[in-house]
Amino acid sequence: MDALKENAQRTEAGRDFRTMHWWSETDLLQLAEHLDISRQRWRAAWLDDLAPSLADSDDIGISCVLAHQADSCPAAGKTEWQVLFPELGAGDSAASIDFQVWIDIGPVSSESLQAILLGTAAKQSASTKNGPSLAAELARTAWRDCIKELRASLAQDNQGGVGDNPQLPFGSHGGIDDRLPSHHMLAWSGAVRVTLPWHGLSLRLHIGPARVAALLRSGDRMVKTHVGKDAPLVPLHKAIEKKTTSLRLELAAVELDLGSLQALVLGDVIPLPHRLDQPLQVLAEDGRPLCTAYVGQQQGMRAIELLRAAADEFSGKAPAL
Repeated sequence: MDALKENAQRTEAGRDFRTMHWWSETDLLQLAEHLDISRQRWRAAWLDDLAPSLADSDDIGISCVLAHQADSCPAAGKTEWQVLFPELGAGDSAASIDFQVWIDIGPVSSESLQAILLGTAAKQSASTKNGPSLAAELARTAWRDCIKELRASLAQDNQGGVGDNPQLPFGSHGGIDDRLPSHHMLAWSGAVRVTLPWHGLSLRLHIGPARVAALLRSGDRMVKTHVGKDAPLVPLHKAIEKKTTSLRLELAAVELDLGSLQALVLGDVIPLPHRLDQPLQVLAEDGRPLCTAYVGQQQGMRAIELLRAAADEFSGKAPAL
């Protein structure tokens, strides 16, 4: 993959070396497309029916930047990083750390999700202090589905069990904060920081370099497979010859005052300022004039005869037939 640039630097004999990665803008865009799949699936499951007014409100793009270039401090609120794939055992080895993904759950709360799903800010009442409310259960289920979709979109080809969601809490609950690896903050580490607008929330992800490389390789295989199965290119007129469109015929316009319009009854005859020897205008589906035509009949059906229009009959140059 020419977009993946790796250069292993070795020092003295017997010492460890660090593999360096650098991702192009195309690579980062491909990674954003991976994550957008999870966002679209969650929206279809939770917003299209429950909150359709919000379904099309998330047009902000996903931002993917190299981790060492990212702002280490969020704009507001507390940062609370949690691993997205706890089954990897992030502390076991450097390799598993580089395959790990972290999510900042600091800005996520039950109240914020309830506001998104229900359209109003949910307040904890005295009747719900002894147990979770229905709205809180709804928010908790939506959050589990959010984590599930993120894990599915970021899973590797050979990674099973992505449907088994870790029970990540909402933020600011005093849970264990998994610190991000310090070597991911170095230049050429290949780690990526993601800002993911999530229908009213702004989720932040930190993706290890090995995970990024695996996702990009997987994306390249998908692109190559898709291109290989495509039909051979054909001329444009052949590609669109079976597409349907519509034509519209118009007589000369007639103007009526409001009083005359209100006085019309069935059976009235309205004279039109369109002479019998004057052709009709033929318009394309988008209202663009194409040519002129005369009305007639053929094989017992009404028909029109298309005529080439003079260049000065319409505003602008008439298209050739």
